[in-house]
Amino acid sequence: MFNLIILLLTIHCTFSARLSEPTSSSSGSSGAIVFPSAQRPQSQQNSFDIALLRTAGLRNVSDIFAALGIHEENEDPLAGRKKTNYAEQAVCEPELRTVEVGDQRTESGEIFFPRCVRVLRCGGCCDISDRMACTPTKISHRDVKRAKIRLRRSTTPSASSQTIQVEVHDECRCMCKVKEEHCNPSLHVYQADLCKCACNNEQDAVACRNMAPAKSWDNNECKCKCRDVKHCPSGTEFSHDTCNCEAS
Repeated sequence: MFNLIILLLTIHCTFSARLSEPTSSSSGSSGAIVFPSAQRPQSQQNSFDIALLRTAGLRNVSDIFAALGIHEENEDPLAGRKKTNYAEQAVCEPELRTVEVGDQRTESGEIFFPRCVRVLRCGGCCDISDRMACTPTKISHRDVKRAKIRLRRSTTPSASSQTIQVEVHDECRCMCKVKEEHCNPSLHVYQADLCKCACNNEQDAVACRNMAPAKSWDNNECKCKCRDVKHCPSGTEFSHDTCNCEAS
């Protein structure tokens, strides 16, 4: 009986000691519970901007709704038909555009014909944030022959031909308006997924927003600047810290 009591006490102490051990958050031992390191959350504004840029090349409102996570009510239960027939977006692609044929400057009594022709040029819309532009990615040239006609009173009308090369856009793609070369390497880092030059000191931009409306963030200089620089009376000078006239 005594031995049984000793055995039960030993089991109880061992079990209590295991319960009191701290839970490990590392992967140093097998069987331990591992908690993955937390990912730094992306700012809400950046997530919104990325979602807008993903709308580039979409034709239909249904596709836009799907990309932005908007539920579309397709059917009107009362009328038994679709609620709205949305227009289709003119996406980025080569389309016929009217362009002038070469230099139109002439001497007195001379004309060129034709003055303009239609060729394929990039056109259409990109993302709804307007950070992208429809840009040619493949260009060729087409020979266009025009007449140079001389109409002078003292001579019989005459004509000669000229061959002019006109640029044609064979392929197009939505590309960022702001490119890496537009960034200042000492101030910015280029974010291709957002089509923007992001300031290295973005935490200062967050603090600057708390100073509105007196101050606003200048993304080109990466500085928090006063919205209005006042002309100060004699004996005072403008303070870029307080955005007011202070005693000098």
